[in-house]
Amino acid sequence: MITKNSLWVVGISDTLHKDRFQLSSVSFFTQYTKGLSKHSTIGNWDINILGAVNYSSDSTSGNRNLKRGLIEVKPLINYVMKNRDNDYSCLEIALGASYLYRLARIYPGEEKNAFYANAVARIRLKDDIWLPLEVKYDPKNGKLFGLLSARINFNSILN
Repeated sequence: MITKNSLWVVGISDTLHKDRFQLSSVSFFTQYTKGLSKHSTIGNWDINILGAVNYSSDSTSGNRNLKRGLIEVKPLINYVMKNRDNDYSCLEIALGASYLYRLARIYPGEEKNAFYANAVARIRLKDDIWLPLEVKYDPKNGKLFGLLSARINFNSILN
């Protein structure tokens, strides 16, 4: 949670195939977060700008490769509702947009560029367990996509 401060994160993540001898995806990402409101006991506003370059295996070919490339930029405005007892966020609601540019390996039915309207609601179930619901709307094709997942921070559970 950020309040009137800025946070800039840069990172790399990767995923190996099941046999662990070759990469199946690599992601280079950055995230900038800036608080927009003064400290409040009930909630705060912030802005998030995410950017990523992803390379992954092209599933249409039989061999292993990193030939599927995507660039994504996602600005969001986020409202963070806090728990009055411990000042942790208990609910986050973000609205924004995303731009997706496909570098290589465009699949049938895909376009090189895509814009989406995004909405994300995240509920904190326990200290390090979140239940996010993400909805994307494709205004050009009138399609609505949804994703419900669970995220757990295993590193903090072990400490």
